[in-house]
Amino acid sequence: MLLVYRRIFPLLLIVGSTGLTGCFGSEEKTATEVASDRIRIAMLQPLRTGLTPLSDDAFKLSRWSTSETLIVLDENGDAQPALATAWQSINDTTWRFTLRPDVRFHDGEPLTAAAVVNALSTATRAAPKPLILDGVTLHISADGDHAVRVTTATPDPLLPQRLSSPQLAILSPNAYHEGRVDPIRHCSGPFVLTAVQGTSHATLERFDGYWGTPAQASGLDVDFVPDGTARAAAL
Repeated sequence: MLLVYRRIFPLLLIVGSTGLTGCFGSEEKTATEVASDRIRIAMLQPLRTGLTPLSDDAFKLSRWSTSETLIVLDENGDAQPALATAWQSINDTTWRFTLRPDVRFHDGEPLTAAAVVNALSTATRAAPKPLILDGVTLHISADGDHAVRVTTATPDPLLPQRLSSPQLAILSPNAYHEGRVDPIRHCSGPFVLTAVQGTSHATLERFDGYWGTPAQASGLDVDFVPDGTARAAAL
């Protein structure tokens, strides 16, 4: 099946929750869909920064259901559990986040407090900073092996919502190399990013070790097609 998107936010609903079969009535299935359970996607904007989660490319990783954050937002903008299962305000400037147990990144590394501290601290030191951290000072520390504390310079009652930004995704420690962040096989979502071919194509496969509900599609094939006529022709 081929999906053509100018704005691809609806993709998250397709591949991240119900997968392939839950979104289309049986009368709409084509021979191609029956023969293959992969999803093909044609996107308007190509990669800008090699898919680093510290840039706008982070939103692609999130919408492809490969990267994950501590928190997600529901349709009302309220914070909901993701890689963190619970959170509480310790005082005006400090929050404690309890991490989901038994989560493993695509490279087999476990989700630990140290991994979260590394990922979020890297985001705070990035140049340029992720937009969600513009004017914000965060200090992240481990609270045992399965929780972290996040301290802000000034009270931030919306810190859980802030941590839902795809630019603050939590990747395996192996993703971080000398200031560069490589998401290939280093995220935790229901799809594994396995290959990126320049600014033309990306390939993802279902992650059978996913902590949540597994994806129904076996994989995603993403092409970047900036020309509108070409995208229409592909559809």
